[in-house]
Amino acid sequence: MPKPRLSCRFLLKFSGQLDEAQQVESLRARVRSAFPATLDRVDLQTTARTSAMQSDTSEPSRSQVPPGPQVPSVPPKATGAVATPLSALTAQFRSQLKECRTRQQISAAILQAVAKHLNATIVRVDLREGSATKSEIVNHRSMSTDSAQKFSDKWLSPLSLEVQTDQVHAVKFKSLQRETQILFVASAAIMDHQTNLAEGAVSVMITGRPQNTDLTITQLDALASIASLRLAELAPTVATAPVAEASLLAASTNTLSDPQALGKVATNSSPREFAFSLVNSLANQLGAEQVGFGMNESSRIRVLAISGLPDFKAASPGVAVMRQAMEECLDHGSLVLQQTGTIGPDGTQFAIHRQWSAESGGACLCSIPVKDNDSVVGVVSIRRSAHRPFTKEEVGGLMQILQNYGSALRVLEKATQSFQKQLRMAMKESLGRWFGTKSMGRKVALASFALASIWFVFGTITYKPMCKANVVAENMVQMTAPLAGRLMAVHVQPGQEVRAGQLLVEFDTTDLALQLQGLEREIASSELDVRRAIDARDTSAAALHKARVGVLITQAAAIQEHIERARMIAPEDGTIVRADLEKRVGQVFSSGEAVIEFASQGGWVLEIQIPDDIGTLVQPKQSGTFAAASYSSHSMPFNIVSVDGTTQVLGGANVFIARAPLAERPDWMKSGMEGTARVTTVSKPVWWVVLHRVVDWCRLSFWI
Repeated sequence: MPKPRLSCRFLLKFSGQLDEAQQVESLRARVRSAFPATLDRVDLQTTARTSAMQSDTSEPSRSQVPPGPQVPSVPPKATGAVATPLSALTAQFRSQLKECRTRQQISAAILQAVAKHLNATIVRVDLREGSATKSEIVNHRSMSTDSAQKFSDKWLSPLSLEVQTDQVHAVKFKSLQRETQILFVASAAIMDHQTNLAEGAVSVMITGRPQNTDLTITQLDALASIASLRLAELAPTVATAPVAEASLLAASTNTLSDPQALGKVATNSSPREFAFSLVNSLANQLGAEQVGFGMNESSRIRVLAISGLPDFKAASPGVAVMRQAMEECLDHGSLVLQQTGTIGPDGTQFAIHRQWSAESGGACLCSIPVKDNDSVVGVVSIRRSAHRPFTKEEVGGLMQILQNYGSALRVLEKATQSFQKQLRMAMKESLGRWFGTKSMGRKVALASFALASIWFVFGTITYKPMCKANVVAENMVQMTAPLAGRLMAVHVQPGQEVRAGQLLVEFDTTDLALQLQGLEREIASSELDVRRAIDARDTSAAALHKARVGVLITQAAAIQEHIERARMIAPEDGTIVRADLEKRVGQVFSSGEAVIEFASQGGWVLEIQIPDDIGTLVQPKQSGTFAAASYSSHSMPFNIVSVDGTTQVLGGANVFIARAPLAERPDWMKSGMEGTARVTTVSKPVWWVVLHRVVDWCRLSFWI
């Protein structure tokens, strides 16, 4: 009679249904019955690893690995040291886990125990926390932390993922040949006994071939199983037995009321964490091959969780077809059922669900929207094997269960959203309510649009073009050089207020003064000649000298006038508009060359640049408003008094200059300021005001 094949995982799972004392005794009794020789020695030929790991021999598979740095060898335990018996190992580890109250503490205890008892070079623990999986590793002191992380990512991480996604979650192990070195890697799943899904995995890498491969993987599996039991003790109690149709319906009506649903959802920190809990629970209760949950985001589905997959890529084909099926259910707004011989409740055929069923070997599919009032919050899609179709009572119970989670899930979603996203969603919902398909707001908007269209085509408005404008002084005087001479001094600055008679600039009069002195000497000499001629009773000579004196006096008076004009003074009170002369002191000015622009006290005049395409619309006596660019908050009225009859080229454009005095004279206004003038012209059709520039361009470009 062959020896019984009984795995440690089965023994430990069975022991999880008993209290602590019974668990230990039951475990020891069953191990003795499975291994009658002794509890301290495991019979390698009777372990269940051969069938569970799909291996024909007790030797692990060996793969060739590209050459690389040698992994430091961990010295084996001292010869003669007694290996820890399996019962003592499990009891010791169980007592250690009793002190653990969090998943982090359990993870640390696993790392310590596996590294100690299995003489491992690297130990890695992957354990799910909420919707994410946290990984921790420890390594032997002979290996650097960076090297351990690289080896873990390259060999332990794929093996951990493989054992977690395996249907039976059997231990995975293999040997790796690296030149002359052999590495042994193994991974055991940490199970959630409520959902029968993997919560994580513990993986090891051992340098060299273990002395007893089956014993090593059995110990690893036993430690993972005890960790699973401790996690189950810490987790909230949830029924794990398959739910019959009647009990499912009863649960929906009796135990899952709205307050309880809200409480269950509130225990999760995010919609993703709730989704993981929901899909794994439904997959276990319904015996489903796959359950997925997706959230509705702007009429598109974002898949949050799929049972049995801790991580997945949204672009993968399997996830993509599930998302498309969920969106088909979202568009339909109600239950979608796809199974052999069954048509949807309203007779609708669903192409995407049929395709998904065909690709899954005729699997039975059920997609149920999770609603909050009339809006769909998310969609649950369930896939079962073809020989297990959904019954009417089963579907009804599921719908009753899931509808209670809609409002609670909406609250959880909003609680985890940022303020900006909540504001966008609120505005979108408000617009949706006001401008929905049959809403009054939509009707009002359509009516307003129709009236606006009629007004656009047949209505008229006063055309008020906006043109560039410059401010100039009303009484501008350009003061020029009185004579050709060198500029000697400047006594004013641009923008300076001056008084009548104030000295502005001075020109050099040295040469004029010398000429005046020479003339004065000549006048004195000529006057002396006149007196001598009179004394000599020479009448003709006296008359000649007297005439010469008159000519010299006239010349001296002219030079004196030039000297006086060389000192330019303000003709009246006013403002210096332009006098950029500081750098020109010492330069020679020609007679009549502009020196200063002076504006007497008075008003301001606008010079408005009217584009030539609307020049015919702007006429004298039209009004408007002006706003300076430097003081745009203040607008001033004006009335056009004249429009030039010819255009000027300013800034590369042909413009007419219209002049309009400003009624106001604010203190801050300066000559040369630029701004915008809005001219009130004539009434024109609305469409012309909006489109006339485009129409004119088309006419000129295409001669239409």
